[in-house]
Amino acid sequence: MKEGALASDVVLDGLPHPSGANAERIAYFLGRKAREALSPKTSPAGLDAARDRLRAQVAALPLT
Repeated sequence: MKEGALASDVVLDGLPHPSGANAERIAYFLGRKAREALSPKTSPAGLDAARDRLRAQVAALPLT
């Protein structure tokens, strides 16, 4: 690993960017908006996959 670089297992990846343009994606990602209420421009499959990966990453963190 390059000096100063973070190991990939310590980076939580997949959170939607917190900009106003992503408000619908964030609401869906957090479970505040139903899948059927999403606009056609929002792809729920990618958000679901990112959320599942993130949950698995958090679940694998040591409890120390």
